[in-house]
Amino acid sequence: MLRRLGCLLSLWLCLYLAGGHWAVLQTVAWTGMVLDYSRIHGLQKGVEETFDGRHPCPMCKKVAAGLHKESTQPDKQQQQASKTDKKSATCIAQTTASSPRGIPTRPLLPWDLIGFHTRSETPPVPPPKRIS
Repeated sequence: MLRRLGCLLSLWLCLYLAGGHWAVLQTVAWTGMVLDYSRIHGLQKGVEETFDGRHPCPMCKKVAAGLHKESTQPDKQQQQASKTDKKSATCIAQTTASSPRGIPTRPLLPWDLIGFHTRSETPPVPPPKRIS
């Protein structure tokens, strides 16, 4: 039960992040339009009126407005990424410019700060014997 709920939630989030919520809303709008127009004019004419673009319903107008708003609004993540890129470029330039005695330097990486180092001792040769 909990696993199924997690899968459904993950699927919904992926759909939302990919912009699929607009597709779902548009599909619901088209379905309602086909049903409404088919009651009045018959199925063939109802489908034609639904997809001709000249008879949008209020939900179609809201979906179009939402899509337009999303596409014209600058992405906050892109703005943040450009700020981070500028800061890191400045940091790298300062680090490489202040190299003492011409020793090449590189920017500090996260694992340099944590202290991951390689082992310096070699394994014993021959391997130790097993005592039983």
